[in-house]
Amino acid sequence: MHTSVNSLMDPVRVKGFLDEAEGLRLYDIALSASKMGPCLEIGSYCGKSAVYIGAACRTNGGTLFSIDHHTGSEEQQPGELYFDPELYDHDAGRIDTFPTFRKTLALAGLEDTVVPIVCRSLTAARSWTIPLKLAPGGPETRCAQTVRAADPPRRLSGTKTHR
Repeated sequence: MHTSVNSLMDPVRVKGFLDEAEGLRLYDIALSASKMGPCLEIGSYCGKSAVYIGAACRTNGGTLFSIDHHTGSEEQQPGELYFDPELYDHDAGRIDTFPTFRKTLALAGLEDTVVPIVCRSLTAARSWTIPLKLAPGGPETRCAQTVRAADPPRRLSGTKTHR
């Protein structure tokens, strides 16, 4: 792990499906991208990727906006392969990863760097006004396509989407 990724918390300890090599690549991309403006993460689960991306943003005095509905994907629902009973809110009767996400941000010292936006990505995209510099390369993901389709002119010129 880069010692500069996060001195307060080892992101490997955070729940999630991101491996360390992918996290370090996100950190490097965000370190460059956050010099040009705020970064946007679509899908954060419990905050593992937000620790990597947020640490890079913090290094540059930047901001990470992190969009997630925090109710889990299909495979994380009760009875499914990746269901985690620790994330199930019995009172609400559904998965709720937001408390874990907030705890991750607090432990990582990123509460002043990462701005959680709790909604579906399409909901946020309808009102998004900040131009996006999406990382170069790679195929477009469904999330990136959502942002692009919502209002393509808000992307900075000469950019591509990347997972």
